[in-house]
Amino acid sequence: MINQILHTHYNIENARLTEVQPGWSALAYRIDAGDKQYFLKEYDKARFTAQPWIQLIDRYMPTVVWLGDHTALRERIPHVTPTVGGDYKYENDERVYILFDWIEGLTPRDGSLTRPQLASLAQIISELHCFDERIPTSANIVRERYDIPFYESLMSHARHGDENIPNEYLQLIIEKLHHLSETSRTLSMQNLPFVLCHNDLHGWNVITQGDGLILLDWEGLRFAPREADLFMIKYERYWGQRWAEFYDIYKKTHSNYEINENAMRFFQLRRRLDDINEFVNHIVFDNAGDAVIAESRRALIRECGLL
Repeated sequence: MINQILHTHYNIENARLTEVQPGWSALAYRIDAGDKQYFLKEYDKARFTAQPWIQLIDRYMPTVVWLGDHTALRERIPHVTPTVGGDYKYENDERVYILFDWIEGLTPRDGSLTRPQLASLAQIISELHCFDERIPTSANIVRERYDIPFYESLMSHARHGDENIPNEYLQLIIEKLHHLSETSRTLSMQNLPFVLCHNDLHGWNVITQGDGLILLDWEGLRFAPREADLFMIKYERYWGQRWAEFYDIYKKTHSNYEINENAMRFFQLRRRLDDINEFVNHIVFDNAGDAVIAESRRALIRECGLL
């Protein structure tokens, strides 16, 4: 089926598909066609946890294309391969497909970056944060509302003692949700400047190439305070506690910006609770294999332990 789609909608012949390790939102394939390689993301509409990501595609993809065509990020983000009709996706009743040029390199995952690679990441984020709501694709982009879309779902899991969540974390999750809600109201009354944010800066969304890197997976793209990106560098495990090194480069471009620590903690806690809810839903609602469910359980327990 995928070969037929590639032939009809991308004019790609004699493609050889190799499944690669997917993310949580989509399946993924390497496509070899002659001397050209591609990366294909396949979103299954029947998959419960994929549906929110599918709904976002038309919100972020026009900006990813614009960034790649018109900014200094051209060589630092994935290049979208359009359909024969010029669209950035192909969609049928069951699935949505997005095709990119293949990017050769390594994914650090939980590993560390070299000094030049970390500098490259800091330069990418510095450049991205220069764009505000005056860009031509701004009407499509999600704007941060400090909302907590998973609040009712996760609160229900915790209050009803969902068997997938260890008992020792149930009350803590309830308390953290209340705290998150209070912080949301506080931030909503402030007037923090909004810029373009990637909103998912971790080691699985990077491909290193020598001293440089490419930043992947732009599904979370939105207008938000800078802290929506920066908390991942300062507080999360992926970058090896190298905040000072990163920030020395970042502040060369944004020297007058003062970080709002309350916002940093809000985005950190919201991300952690959102991931917990996502892992529970993945276990309960998705028809995944035993190995995938086991990995979701391990990730769920890890995130609970970090609250």
